[in-house]
Amino acid sequence: MFYTILFGAIAVALIFSQASAVWFSQEQTWQKLDENITTKPLTVRGTATLYENPDVVYIYITVETHSLSAKDSQQENANKMQSVRNALRGIGISDIKTTNYNIYPDIKWENGTSKIVGYKTVHTIRIKSKNINNAGKIIDTAVNAGANRVDRVRFGLSDEKQIELRKEALKLAGQNAKEKAEAIAQGLGIEIVEIKSIQEERISYIGYDMPRYMLAGVATGAPAETEITPGEIKFSATVSVTFGFI
Repeated sequence: MFYTILFGAIAVALIFSQASAVWFSQEQTWQKLDENITTKPLTVRGTATLYENPDVVYIYITVETHSLSAKDSQQENANKMQSVRNALRGIGISDIKTTNYNIYPDIKWENGTSKIVGYKTVHTIRIKSKNINNAGKIIDTAVNAGANRVDRVRFGLSDEKQIELRKEALKLAGQNAKEKAEAIAQGLGIEIVEIKSIQEERISYIGYDMPRYMLAGVATGAPAETEITPGEIKFSATVSVTFGFI
């Protein structure tokens, strides 16, 4: 899944105003312009990509039950889900939220006519853990307690880690824009003398989802411990900077 995060222009302006100040103080090549001098714009796009190990995992577990009556199906499902929740709390998992709950008739078609043969109850929960090494243990605990489906395992970044990477990615994207502008200026024989505007175009990261085929046989109650190995998270930033040259 692809997530895009947009941030306030004020914060970005502050970050890059500090960056441009450093640019001036380090190189000391940009002087205060004469009011009669008109600069021409040069717009470049700066990008940066970081790769980071995930520090949070989201696991989606489902309990599905079937019975001749809706009441019995619902009650059986409630009992199993309570067992799953209790088992998860027993291993220190507290962040558990329902993402889907549904009761519907199980319909069978014969000779062009439909017949209700029972009722299904489906209850899906999302489990969040910052101990990503416990993903396999969490799945095994839920399945052994009564869960019969693992719908999704997603590795991502905590809010704290996103803030940290956001700052670093913006910094590197700004540096990339600066390097591009300097290269263009050198090639064309022009002189960059100011920054006219800065715009943050996008900050995004792509979490790592376990392939569905790898989850298909997880909820089998097999005695072997489930092993889940996450991949790296891709975090990127793009900025657009307009420089003034003479």
